[in-house]
Amino acid sequence: MLGTIIFVAVNFLPAIHFIEFSTLLQSQGYDVQIYATGRALTKFHEHHLPAIEFNPQGISLTEENSDQVRLLAKDLANQFQFARAIITEVGCDLMGVIHQELALIEESPIHLAYYENPENFVPGGYSRSAAKAMQSASGVLFANRKLAAEPIYEELGQPALQLDSSKRFGIGFYPLEQIQSLREKRERSHQSEKLAFLEHFGLHHRYADRGDDADERVLVYFGGNNDEYFRFAFPKFLEIVLEAEEKYDLSRDVIVIQRHPGAIHKGYEPEQVKTLPITARSPRWIMSEMSSDNALIVADAAFYYQTTLANQFAFCGLPTLQVAHRPYLDLLVRSGLSQVATNKEDFIQFLQEDWNDLELKRKRGAVDTLLLDGLGIDPDHWQENLSLSLEILL
Repeated sequence: MLGTIIFVAVNFLPAIHFIEFSTLLQSQGYDVQIYATGRALTKFHEHHLPAIEFNPQGISLTEENSDQVRLLAKDLANQFQFARAIITEVGCDLMGVIHQELALIEESPIHLAYYENPENFVPGGYSRSAAKAMQSASGVLFANRKLAAEPIYEELGQPALQLDSSKRFGIGFYPLEQIQSLREKRERSHQSEKLAFLEHFGLHHRYADRGDDADERVLVYFGGNNDEYFRFAFPKFLEIVLEAEEKYDLSRDVIVIQRHPGAIHKGYEPEQVKTLPITARSPRWIMSEMSSDNALIVADAAFYYQTTLANQFAFCGLPTLQVAHRPYLDLLVRSGLSQVATNKEDFIQFLQEDWNDLELKRKRGAVDTLLLDGLGIDPDHWQENLSLSLEILL
């Protein structure tokens, strides 16, 4: 054995990445251990990978719960100190404290922060948590290989983080096989899945007597789970929809709220939607109980503000609109793969477009090439990049 490498995850997206990394490193002779909780633990178990639940008491892993987080981080650091390397995600406040505690250990093992997000700044708290983890870690691995050489920000308008350039490594990983499978399923099953969804709610062909092609459109809003989303982004979305109703008939549209799994227990979106006035021009509102994959398959179009799922919309050729209190210049917006609506006029313009032509356009190979480049994906060499990075650091 080459030694033990430990992965630590809370969120599902880094867990997806770590599943692939674990398989690779085990094949190379490393002993791999996984510590996880929440959605990450579920994801590992779905792939039949043994993972240790490190937070069985379910304590809050946020900065506001600093005393308990510090105690948990100390305990984990003590368990990790005999490993050869520890690799954590960065999208959780606990991770920065783990790296701080590991740095205090004499002859501490290499402890790396893995930045899985393809953007150099993410609103709503991710970048704040990531900054603390990266600044305390021995080195940083970036899923988007381009970010290893680009400025990374904790807050827009502030100077870039000071990270040692010799300890920044670009991996070039993205779960393309899963995305391809999802795209194929959407192309094969969209109409049938959409019909089943509408019939479940008794909504299909509500307007057949109009004599036109009046099938309902399923518009899925993919929600978030941070302060900026709850305070600004979602209220702005509701405001724009209400204002749009005054000039545009939304009654044949079904707006599905696909809540972030971490936000469901808060009950915020249902409470806000309940307060909306309903008129003859209003859409039908539905709180989704689907998985995000199924919601993407059912959707005729996607709304969002900021979500790690956004790039999947483009890969699957889904008409997409960022609805925002202020534009977030992510890859889709920068590349023209998503429009932005900050008012009812932009929103109505999107609803009036010919989405069939738009969807065909977005399925062209040029879009895949653009996404591969923009996301810094290196599908043929990410294994080599990861192995080489670890060789240098170890």
